[in-house]
Amino acid sequence: MMKTNPQKLSADLKQDPNNIQLLIETARYFIGTNKSEKFLDLFQQIYGQNESSQLPPQIIFSIGQTALQSQYWNLASDLFSILQKKDRFSPPLIGALSEALIKSGRLSEAKNILEEAIHGQFKPDPSLLTNYAIVLSETGKYDFAEKVYRQVVNIRPNEFLGHYNLAGFLETLGRTDEAVKEYKECLNIVPDAPEALRRLSSLAQTQSSRESSKREGFNNTNIREVYLAIEEKNWDRAVSKLLHNKQSFDAIRWHAAVLELPEDQQDKISMSKLYDPDIQVKRKHIFKNNDPILEEIVNEIKNDQSLVWNRAGKPTRSGFQTHELFKSRHNSNAISQLMNKLTNILLEMPRKEQEGLTGKWSTPIKLSGWGVILKEEGFQKRHIHPEAKYSGVLYLRVPSGQGTTLASGKGNLCFSKAENESQLQIEPEPGLAVMFPSYFPHSTIPLSSTEERVCVAFNVQ
Repeated sequence: MMKTNPQKLSADLKQDPNNIQLLIETARYFIGTNKSEKFLDLFQQIYGQNESSQLPPQIIFSIGQTALQSQYWNLASDLFSILQKKDRFSPPLIGALSEALIKSGRLSEAKNILEEAIHGQFKPDPSLLTNYAIVLSETGKYDFAEKVYRQVVNIRPNEFLGHYNLAGFLETLGRTDEAVKEYKECLNIVPDAPEALRRLSSLAQTQSSRESSKREGFNNTNIREVYLAIEEKNWDRAVSKLLHNKQSFDAIRWHAAVLELPEDQQDKISMSKLYDPDIQVKRKHIFKNNDPILEEIVNEIKNDQSLVWNRAGKPTRSGFQTHELFKSRHNSNAISQLMNKLTNILLEMPRKEQEGLTGKWSTPIKLSGWGVILKEEGFQKRHIHPEAKYSGVLYLRVPSGQGTTLASGKGNLCFSKAENESQLQIEPEPGLAVMFPSYFPHSTIPLSSTEERVCVAFNVQ
């Protein structure tokens, strides 16, 4: 039996793009051999929007689904949009199209097609309502989003997913007690569901007070006991708890807890240099301070449809924050350049020690990023990035600081111990990237300048 030659398939398809059977055969080979991205790249080389629209609808939908699964959000959006022109109400199609549009940051388009589809249905489809709630939440319309999430639950009160999505939304808003109630309802519907158990465990870990422990009645109270000991300055007990219960904490939160201890107590647990920001926090100018790309990225942030004032669940105060910027990189040459630059810098870093602490980074490196615009009195609350392995920030636009103190004029980045005892302050500069382990608590000094400060924060998964 002859082996399939991918080079020949690609060359033949380029020569004869109207050969539907050849297109199917090429797709089947690349997708079947886990090379979906190569097929999608080839497809985009050969078929423009006009050529794609001439393909059979089932082929368009199938390739769109492959693009959606492979995170080619814009290609998926374009393909599904072809079909949506003739079918504006089908839940599978509108659901897939709206998901792709949301992921690519095209929120207003998603909102419009969802509203049309939902209003055109006798009984609103729960999956479309869920996507509509996501759009409303992403654009800061939290009250309306909650109503839609609850509408889904009312339509299907005995389905796991509706309660789970509502719980996640409530958790984002900081309404922990209500979120816990919904997660527990998930467990009533699907006992021992791992997703709900993980979220309940995470909520238990992030609540340190004894009172909340009694109220929720979780079994996993080890990390709360650590923080209670830290609050009481009972260092021996905190160290003992950390050492004996390390396996029950996720790595980032465990190291973050160690950072709440005095330095002499940190030495009892691990090498002190792992918790020294002067050693672990890296600085690098990756663009000149007048590089035009900085303002290009600023414009991308300001025009992003997910830019929301005081985004729920995030540490930004008196400022705007976007949702994910990097996953829609094909929309922007400037964002694409930034991602490539960051990836190359991260690949050059010696990171074996870091990976030994928090687990291996993804291969290839996966980046997520979001924009932040701080206004006067704006700041970032003290926080860590538990969902990441490594984190950083690139400054794009910084106040001049004239007529103000240096630290508050530019909203310096602070790496601090508990009780805000500052260990390291960094003055922002346009083009400067600051990178650090995700377990380092950090915050900013409130901005005293009337000029705005704009940056991109990012995580390594």
